[in-house]
Amino acid sequence: MSTKKETVLVPMPSVNMIPERDFDKSPALECINLGISFGGLKAVENFNIALGRTEISGLIGPNGAGKTTVFNLLTKVYEPTEGTILLEGKDTKSLTTAQVNQAGIARGVMTVEDFESVQNKMKEDLEEILTQAQQAPSWKNSQTARCYVAETSEKIEELRKSGLPAFNQNSSAKAALIVTTFVKDTAGFSNGKPDNEAGNFWGAYDLGLHDAYLILAASNAGYDTLIMGIRDAETLRQGLEIPENEQIMSVIAIGKKAKEPVDKARKDLGEVARFF
Repeated sequence: MSTKKETVLVPMPSVNMIPERDFDKSPALECINLGISFGGLKAVENFNIALGRTEISGLIGPNGAGKTTVFNLLTKVYEPTEGTILLEGKDTKSLTTAQVNQAGIARGVMTVEDFESVQNKMKEDLEEILTQAQQAPSWKNSQTARCYVAETSEKIEELRKSGLPAFNQNSSAKAALIVTTFVKDTAGFSNGKPDNEAGNFWGAYDLGLHDAYLILAASNAGYDTLIMGIRDAETLRQGLEIPENEQIMSVIAIGKKAKEPVDKARKDLGEVARFF
């Protein structure tokens, strides 16, 4: 018969709990009110945990909950915007990623060339990216932005070859594809009539904010993006079963860039902005 005792958790002076058997020792790792924001988006908020020296712990949660972001915070890939990380009782605020690694905490990153071998990881990342994109503001919180994601190699190839011109096919090779749309006659409308002369431009405006959040979230997750406006809308509509009441706007490729893009000249600020 097993005599193994059930673990008893006891409160620490901070907000965390720790196994009773470890209470007389400082935690190996502790996070107190840890958080990070990307622009106005809170990706992690008030994350608290303490790992006792005899513990083996795991971090679980639904897709989009911020698990990957937490590990990036712990390893200083991301710099927290709030809260404290204590490693062996010492604040890691002034440490670099390399110094944190040398001190005893690191995360593994899978490096592969073949897209099929990272589909599961990619899907989790895409779901988190899309969850963050949903935080974008919209007209009267109408939330009319929609996303159609091609993540399997078969679907990606089908849409690339039938829905994109040759130059965009080449530019988006080995990337997941997201077609973004907005529901028409909703944002900027009341009782089926436009609230002002902009009409459905409000839906396009809201989708632009949504896509900006999406691109920022993808970048923060370590991905590159390519926004493609030249596409065969009807082919995409049929291939992804997009309803007729949605306006197809862009195709966003998410993956890893093969080379650095060339920066193009921008107009002088005086040509595009006026101050009164």
